[in-house]
Amino acid sequence: MTNDELYAGYLVADWSKVWLGAWSELFNLHDPWTADTDVLPTSLSLPRSFARAAGQTLHRPVTVVVLGMLVAVVTGVVGRQLRAGATQEPATQRAEQPEQAAPATAERAPSSPLRLLSAATLLGLLLYPPLLRISNAVNVGIDYQVVARYSISLAPLIVLVVLLMTKDHPWFARVVATLATISVVSWSLTVW
Repeated sequence: MTNDELYAGYLVADWSKVWLGAWSELFNLHDPWTADTDVLPTSLSLPRSFARAAGQTLHRPVTVVVLGMLVAVVTGVVGRQLRAGATQEPATQRAEQPEQAAPATAERAPSSPLRLLSAATLLGLLLYPPLLRISNAVNVGIDYQVVARYSISLAPLIVLVVLLMTKDHPWFARVVATLATISVVSWSLTVW
């Protein structure tokens, strides 16, 4: 089968549909933990059915906790310590500098590199689907929705950024690790 035959149903016919598709991709959450349930068998025994029911939904708490914390960090709800730490000078520099009067105009404190990385990660997660859909239409001539599994490569970055932002709260890492472990085990039982 040639590519023309394979992608015949997805060829760009109307650019207004491409723009509408890109707009809808912007509001569709492409989280890395969304499961593809089409690969699961339909007839299962009772214990496997219970495992499947849990496996299909346990990724949602991971999504809410990790992406929720990322949004909280970017919006400034969490991370006040980073901003406060960025405005403080190290003790050695304060000891070497003579006492000076405070300047009349307050300078804006530099943003934390970790906070900048968290904002870039969130923007990347939100903007790559519409941009990828437009890119596919321009470069390949096909228009098809972006699937959530494309975000899998972002999962380690998202989790690492969130854990670095919450390093002063070790309980958060335990919650994420517990949810992720339960989710993986239940998903494995689902496939079994």
